[in-house]
Amino acid sequence: MRVRLLTGMVMLLLIAAPAPLRAEDAKNTKPGVVARIRPIGELLEDIKFLAKVNQLGDQGDQLEGIVKAKVGDKGLEGIDMKRPLGLYGDIGAAGIDSTVVVLVPVTDEKAILALLENVNIKADKGENDVYTIQIEKVPVPVPVYLKFANKYAYITLQDKSALDNDKMLKPGDVFPEGKAPALSVTARIDQIPDGLKKIFLAQVEMGVAKEKNKKQPNETKEQEAVRLQAMDQALNGINSFVKDGGPVSIEVDVDRKTEDLSLQVSFAGKPHSELAKAIANLGSIKSLFAGLHQANSAVSGSVYSLLPEKVRQTFGPMAVDALKEHLKKEKNDEIRKHAEALIDALAPSIKAGELDLGVDLRGPTESKHYTLIGGIKLKDGANVEKAARVLFNDIPEQVRSAIKLDVAKVGQTSIHQVDPGKEMDAEARKIFGDGPIFLAIRDDALLFAFGEKAQDALKEAIALTPKTGKPFSLEVSLARLAPLLANTKANPEYAKQLEKAATEDKDGLKISASIEGGDALRIRLSTKAKTLFFLVPRAAKREARK
Repeated sequence: MRVRLLTGMVMLLLIAAPAPLRAEDAKNTKPGVVARIRPIGELLEDIKFLAKVNQLGDQGDQLEGIVKAKVGDKGLEGIDMKRPLGLYGDIGAAGIDSTVVVLVPVTDEKAILALLENVNIKADKGENDVYTIQIEKVPVPVPVYLKFANKYAYITLQDKSALDNDKMLKPGDVFPEGKAPALSVTARIDQIPDGLKKIFLAQVEMGVAKEKNKKQPNETKEQEAVRLQAMDQALNGINSFVKDGGPVSIEVDVDRKTEDLSLQVSFAGKPHSELAKAIANLGSIKSLFAGLHQANSAVSGSVYSLLPEKVRQTFGPMAVDALKEHLKKEKNDEIRKHAEALIDALAPSIKAGELDLGVDLRGPTESKHYTLIGGIKLKDGANVEKAARVLFNDIPEQVRSAIKLDVAKVGQTSIHQVDPGKEMDAEARKIFGDGPIFLAIRDDALLFAFGEKAQDALKEAIALTPKTGKPFSLEVSLARLAPLLANTKANPEYAKQLEKAATEDKDGLKISASIEGGDALRIRLSTKAKTLFFLVPRAAKREARK
């Protein structure tokens, strides 16, 4: 069994890395691709930890027992379970001339060679202490080269020159000092040969040109112009990514001390490139709603985006015209006239092509209610409010009676009240209570609040000032959503377990996602390990039945 397990593992490493990468002058340049995997022993501890915090009993210990039973006391027949595994290489000019080097930590070189011999794989030692291995029972037999150095087995395919002493990287050049993620992969776009980039971009341009020529049903000339501009912008983005891209990294981590799980994808541009400047600018955006999140937030999110200028020039006027066209269906001339004036007041905001919005769901309160606060950026908000007030006088009395203007004021900003009345269903009343909706228009934003103590929440929001924010941010607290989810009839066992966990840790069970700029563009997803129990409801359901 040990022989089969190790043989399978070695084959997996060899097959997983055939993509072929070549290290040229590795001492002077960073490799084009580097992958690192936490030591096998530590990965087993991570699995045991995840099983424990997610109430899976002793399944983690059972897995460890199975592994130890298969590999025996000596471990994986000469493989060191306490040091990391890795891979490095570069892409060759022709693609097929690339090579990869896999690093497997070893404790006993003779044990590795004996294993190969036991499974009838012959390893012939040649010059420079490089072993040649022929694996015949594969679709395309290729020579495999093996060399022992620095307490690692260096394995490569096709080109054994990658194992020359002056080309091999030392483990310290592949594995960083200190604690590393469970898995990390870094690829350098800037080290892909220009010829391969040109071939790729030519294929992309052909595909985009084909899509641009497709006629869309019922598409107006204005809509076609926006679609074509959007495709051009997408093509420009791909070109920029390929031509000016630097390192792209993916990291997956399990931190047993903090009980955090995380996934991060990062991308940087070449120094001083336009792409690098654009990414840096994303790190300094100012959002009106970056400060909306509070300690008692159950769900909090914000989005910031600025359309490219060419798209704005077409999209803005087209959107305004579309709104006015739709307004022609209104039969009341006065309402139509004043509604058109409101659209004209909103036009500067629409044509700006700048999206800055945020929402924050707070709670639960002692009565298990929530408060929803949000807003969106405006331009010339004073004109918008003026036009809205004129329109207010023309709407039907039945609708107007549900609206109260100027119920409160914060500085120069008026707060208005809308009573949803019978329009609000029973489910919404359970969540937010019976209170009205409050609205306010600052010169730079439209704000609203709904739920328990909504007016107080809106007053706080009116006082917000722009802060450095992120293009995208989302945080969800499953613990704070427990009373809301407890109303669901789909899985009452799940809700029961969630409420119990929320009582034990009201500020835990959080899930966060974000996109941010700066020295690199980073997309990050993180959560506490124990949230996996509630992200997979079946686990909670099984536990509740015990």
